[in-house]
Amino acid sequence: MGETLKSSEADSHAFTLAQSYLEILTATNLAAVFDNVHGLSGLFLPTVPAGFADAKHRLLVVGMETKAWRNKECKFKQGNVPTMDAVSESMQSHARWMERPPERHKFLQFLRQVRRSMHARLPDAGVAVGWANLFCVSHAGGSPKVAESFDRIQSLSQDLLRAHIAVTDPDVILFTTGAAYDRFLRDCFPDRTDSVAIEPRCLWQFRVGRTLCYRTSHPRYVAHNRWRDSALALAADHLHAGTMARVRAELT
Repeated sequence: MGETLKSSEADSHAFTLAQSYLEILTATNLAAVFDNVHGLSGLFLPTVPAGFADAKHRLLVVGMETKAWRNKECKFKQGNVPTMDAVSESMQSHARWMERPPERHKFLQFLRQVRRSMHARLPDAGVAVGWANLFCVSHAGGSPKVAESFDRIQSLSQDLLRAHIAVTDPDVILFTTGAAYDRFLRDCFPDRTDSVAIEPRCLWQFRVGRTLCYRTSHPRYVAHNRWRDSALALAADHLHAGTMARVRAELT
């Protein structure tokens, strides 16, 4: 067990998520993903942010893939047998990125915008914001779609993302993946319901279980700022409605 996870036993959700990751990775032929496939990043394993599990409302932002991620430090990429220590190290890398200033990183800047927007729109609602990715590795600093092992990458990415969602149970997911990735979203969530194209190719709404989802564009696509803003407004309305429903239930 990783030392960080040992020292935070109260965060049972992070430990449960790490266990889920380890089970998936142990059952995966990682050599078929990484061996002789040049240009792949290390494996992206998002953690549960501090306070996320206990927050009144949880919003998960899902990006596309990282340009680079632990390229030299990733033990899974190096062919080592998956261990809880390796999973913990990767999750802690994600935690540090969540805490650092966004600098020029468009996606991290957007995460900060989401936090500020939710606080402004719902100042007393206690909204926590998490970060995950649709794909668990990148290829040559971009999409893994052209990688020789893409089919295996896609399957592993789906398993990891669905495990993250199952453990963290977000109220809302905001997919900033753009229309070009819609086919991969459909593959990942064949069980989606209530699908509505609010604006074709710009803003798509659907549900995964109880979770309300919006697919909009990546933050670097400035032309779609209005649709990301619309998604944030719709997410805030949904969370506010949930708060009001709980208040009415407590009064009856």
